[in-house]
Amino acid sequence: MDPGFRAEADVGPAAQESWRRIDVDRVRRIPDGLLVESVVAMPDWRSSRFRPTAVFFEGMRYAVRSHQPGRAGSHLYTLAGWPDDGVDAPGPVIEYDEAYVRRRQRLRSQRRTADVLAAVAVPLTPLLGLLPSRLKSALHGTLGVHPMEATRASITLEGIAATLCGALAVIHIVTLGRLTPELGHTLWLLPLLSVDAFVRYDAVLREAVRPPGFLEWLVPARLRG
Repeated sequence: MDPGFRAEADVGPAAQESWRRIDVDRVRRIPDGLLVESVVAMPDWRSSRFRPTAVFFEGMRYAVRSHQPGRAGSHLYTLAGWPDDGVDAPGPVIEYDEAYVRRRQRLRSQRRTADVLAAVAVPLTPLLGLLPSRLKSALHGTLGVHPMEATRASITLEGIAATLCGALAVIHIVTLGRLTPELGHTLWLLPLLSVDAFVRYDAVLREAVRPPGFLEWLVPARLRG
């Protein structure tokens, strides 16, 4: 251990303790310092000779000295008593206790949920772009899909659908000499999709703050919310 670091209280061999639970983490006093076993990595806990992370635990200040893999995928941090000299100022300052661990785990859970939602939202982006502008803006914060990006994707989807609809009509006319009733009933989609895509693409080119959803441009602006 760096000779410039010492414990701020008597934590010699006689004071060494067994592992203690801090919520889902574990800690143990060792000679001249502290071991912290965390279930997740803590990037803010930086080990450096200059400006190391300062960790306060039960009224004592420690400096992070090392980080290494622990058992069963955990992360083991070795802390030493804060040095008397050699450190101009601490880096991040952390108050380590059960409240800190609970807050860290809560944020981790929120990030994982956001990652799952974002992964689900990616293939649904073209469909999200068809939603009303107000709903797209609300979902932006939850799913992370920008309304403009979703609108562009939905216009592309409309273009593909209109192209397929037109191609099927041509194929039926060439092969059968006529349109089947079933296909004829769906041809109304061709002008509808084309006009909607044109109007909404114009909004994209103008970089509208709230690009409209499918046929939303038919609704007066004052009624869109």
